[in-house]
Amino acid sequence: MYPYRQHLDQIRSRRATNTLRVKGEGSLSTAPDRANITVGAVTEATEVSEAQQENAQIISDVTAAISSLGVSEDNIQTVEYRIDTQYDFIDGKQVFRGYRVNHLLQITLDDVSLTGSVIDEAVEAGANAISSIQFSLSNPDVLYNQALELALQNAQEKGETIARQLGVSLSTPPVSVKEISPSTTPVPFQTALYAKAESTPIQAGTLTVLALVEVEYQY
Repeated sequence: MYPYRQHLDQIRSRRATNTLRVKGEGSLSTAPDRANITVGAVTEATEVSEAQQENAQIISDVTAAISSLGVSEDNIQTVEYRIDTQYDFIDGKQVFRGYRVNHLLQITLDDVSLTGSVIDEAVEAGANAISSIQFSLSNPDVLYNQALELALQNAQEKGETIARQLGVSLSTPPVSVKEISPSTTPVPFQTALYAKAESTPIQAGTLTVLALVEVEYQY
């Protein structure tokens, strides 16, 4: 009897070390509540001081115009300021043309409905560069945690389905849970070229928050 019992213990031991890994996915979609707009001015002149002064005046006017819409100055930030030397190539020779000053502002809006108005006012005030518009969430963790719960439920459902097909029982709780790749990517709005319209229509669309997990069970 003893060898038989030992054999049973060995079988049970081997079974206890079997593992099952499953991946779970959860996603939720919602309307963004924050917009980041990058606008600015590009000026050129033969004298660097002239290009700087013209640029500074435009940026001052743009900032005032945006502020008049109720946007706090704390939400208007310089993200790029650059002075480049410009050259032409004539008959194979490099000929100095002047200077280019590039000054970009990032405007953060907590009211996405103002996006079109901000762009219109900025352009009206002299802005001639709009490099990007991105929509995002002010508090993405809340939605991500909800998506994470869905991912865990999805993993558990997959594990239970596989276990039923195998005719085994899963250990609970799982022996490990691994968060794979949290994702709350802002939605970009393409603004390669801009033409002044009566009122610029900007559609924020929706954001999808994705959570992925890998769960390991024993059976």
